[in-house]
Amino acid sequence: TVPAVDGDVVAEVGFILEGFSRSYARCLGNLYLGTWRVGGAARYSIDFSKQTAAFGSITPFTKDCGAWEIQGNGVHAISHSRSMLLSGNPTSENYRLCASMRPLYGNGHFLGFRLQGREKGYWVGFDQEGSCSLYRGNFETERIATYPFAWKSGELYQVCVFAQGPSIKISIDGITLFTEKDPVFTAGMFGFLRQGIGRTWFGDLSVEEL
Repeated sequence: TVPAVDGDVVAEVGFILEGFSRSYARCLGNLYLGTWRVGGAARYSIDFSKQTAAFGSITPFTKDCGAWEIQGNGVHAISHSRSMLLSGNPTSENYRLCASMRPLYGNGHFLGFRLQGREKGYWVGFDQEGSCSLYRGNFETERIATYPFAWKSGELYQVCVFAQGPSIKISIDGITLFTEKDPVFTAGMFGFLRQGIGRTWFGDLSVEEL
């Protein structure tokens, strides 16, 4: 079992071989490795106060457009068009994803899941005043569902996604808002998504494969 790292990330899993011989007396040998696997359901959290800015992005994420900056125990995002911060296993199918989200300016504050790059996947969040919506991107963007939710700029919300098979359940602050079914995408990465001109603060994130 990979030990808990309390919001930090495990960068690599593998073997380290070290030799302690002097330069004039080499230590030689053979290692025969038959089968080695890493498996099991993932369950971890990401604490942004333990992450760093690297390669134009933030560990352990990949950035696509926008300005993303660590701010305290979260990430401050600024965008003028669709922008994403992606992480996770692209083959993950069923999982529970939770993150805190504070809208600061504009609309288009989203949590993404089953993402397969920039153009394919799902995202849920606050797309316009007084509503929470679920979108599917498949080279064209389609709003699958929208439900009333009186969100306010500056307020902090805990958004959770339960994606299992075609079923997608959305809860905010521990209360189920809606459940929909959509069979198009069955696996993919997760992350934060900004749409249009605006700013969002995203907080600690947790994921658990089901």
